[in-house]
Amino acid sequence: MTSESAASKLLCSVVHKITRHHTAGFKTHASQLARLMLISVSISTSGLVLADRPHGWISTGSPDGYTPDQWELEITGSMMRVNDTLDFMNIRRDILSDNTRLGGQTGDFKGFSGEVQFGILPSLSVFYRQQEHDLTAELSQPASLDLESVDSKLRTKRESYGVEWVFYEAATKDKSSPWRSASLELASLENSSEDFGASIQRISLNPTSVVEFRPPQRFTINRMADDGWTARVALTQALSTHITSNAWLSHSRTDASSGTSSEIPSRAIAAAFAQTFDLKEKQWSAGASLRWNITPRLPMTLSYEFIKITDRELIATRESAAVTLPSFLRADNLTTETTNHVLQGSIDWWITPRIFVGAGGKLMSNQFLGILPHYNNPLSGSLSDVAYGFAELRFGMKLSVF
Repeated sequence: MTSESAASKLLCSVVHKITRHHTAGFKTHASQLARLMLISVSISTSGLVLADRPHGWISTGSPDGYTPDQWELEITGSMMRVNDTLDFMNIRRDILSDNTRLGGQTGDFKGFSGEVQFGILPSLSVFYRQQEHDLTAELSQPASLDLESVDSKLRTKRESYGVEWVFYEAATKDKSSPWRSASLELASLENSSEDFGASIQRISLNPTSVVEFRPPQRFTINRMADDGWTARVALTQALSTHITSNAWLSHSRTDASSGTSSEIPSRAIAAAFAQTFDLKEKQWSAGASLRWNITPRLPMTLSYEFIKITDRELIATRESAAVTLPSFLRADNLTTETTNHVLQGSIDWWITPRIFVGAGGKLMSNQFLGILPHYNNPLSGSLSDVAYGFAELRFGMKLSVF
């Protein structure tokens, strides 16, 4: 089998996965995109397109117009942290300052992320990204409830996979220096969080009516998940042999869900805990970054992205309002914010021409708004208008498969 036919089959498989869960109209557009990409396959293999990265310029999480060399594998990863010792710009302290629903170690963050990107042709690559993290959310004891066995972390998994195609680049240049290049990325997004809950020993229905449960009964915030797709165009412009600028524009559509439920035997009380929230969002984002190779082994990247939710449709249902829910379960916690400003920076050290380590940080004006749509739920929705960020340690390597 030729490299062109192998690449074509792999591309079709990835595009099929991306479109599998989305609308028929989007499938049509993705099919047309796949055909355009496959046209570029014949152009790429004829030697007219270089479309790989300059030597030593591995993907850093900031979008650019490059793809890896053909048959080259790029692996990057990071370890992310926020705690009482490593409180990035005092963000954890600020989260707790005006929030009566949450306390303790709320705001702590611990996670790992990774990306694998593989160049199947000089102008075409496929990628897979995954992140798993724990966001601490410790409930303050509400006056209306006695709780035990309370969960303290939102355990979340993020996944994204897709294709990146370089559709334009300037005349071929020495790979030791950057060149002008533009790419189109098409990706599927899937995020989910485990159920978060506690056991109720006692609930005050009103000042004169108290119900006790023996044994305690469990309630959960559940159905926390979202999926969707994104399309992004990125342009890289060389400013010098050591400096490049990047700009990008993307559009995303997502469907998110969350809800609350309980195991309480009383139908009247259980109905009050039964809620569902279904959220559809459309958003645009635009960003820019600057990458400077201070020395050949010491690159630094600074980036900014603006996220704007342009359309939001929320369907909220509740079976009964006979019982007043505790504040951390109420629908009015869902945010109405529609914008997010994201700043990110990193500095890396290339140990060898194929291995690097580094450090960085990320700051968001409205927590994970536009990044994790299902975080707009009764528990974490109240944090969506609070600035948040984390520090990270990074590593990466490049491998030639053939």
